[in-house]
Amino acid sequence: MRRAKALIRPIENVVGPSGISVKAVNADTGATFTYGADGGMLTGSIVKLLILEVLLLRHQQRDTQMTSYEEEAAEEMIENSDNDAGERLFNVDGRADGLDNAASQLGLKNTHANDHYGLTRTCAADFVRLVRNANAPGPLTAASRDYILDLQANIESDQRWGVSAAADKGTVTHLKNGWLDVDDDGGKWLVNSVGSLTVHGHAVYLAVLTQHNPDFHGGIRRVEQLATIAAAVVAPK
Repeated sequence: MRRAKALIRPIENVVGPSGISVKAVNADTGATFTYGADGGMLTGSIVKLLILEVLLLRHQQRDTQMTSYEEEAAEEMIENSDNDAGERLFNVDGRADGLDNAASQLGLKNTHANDHYGLTRTCAADFVRLVRNANAPGPLTAASRDYILDLQANIESDQRWGVSAAADKGTVTHLKNGWLDVDDDGGKWLVNSVGSLTVHGHAVYLAVLTQHNPDFHGGIRRVEQLATIAAAVVAPK
């Protein structure tokens, strides 16, 4: 942990803990690293992973299958981060109340949905739980998990930044990113990235959430710095 603090201190000097929430878990060894805020972070489009998990959970509970309408929207929402598709499935889920009602079943503790779904509040630990849900036995069936991972493996090429920067070359990152210039934050950017990846041969679940970034590309650089540091802590060479 002392090494982790030494590594992260230069970034802390720039952003401060209130603008960062990070969690990494080595799924093979159980090693964890947590840093920054434990709530109150805006999601942007990473909330679309939650929207999808709520949809799949509801179908499991009702013993029903996704409709072709839902499948088309899910593909656009995850692979292309399409906002209209996200809104359609957000409505199917029951909007903010529907997400909040399902949160505890998905293992979330500090996530509070907003009817403007990109302004949902959360923390990295909750999104690592969502990542785990897509990768390991838990609230979602194997079929649901495979469905999520297939979509996350096919993110369009210009959105394959973020936690994937920490992955071993030649491996697949199951990814979802989010970015938004926030009017109530003076137009500053939230830039977030979550996913499952391979780091030095280990399976790692990783969430990096940042806000108050002056610009989008600077936010990406910050996310990738933090992802590389956190991944190295839980899965060193």
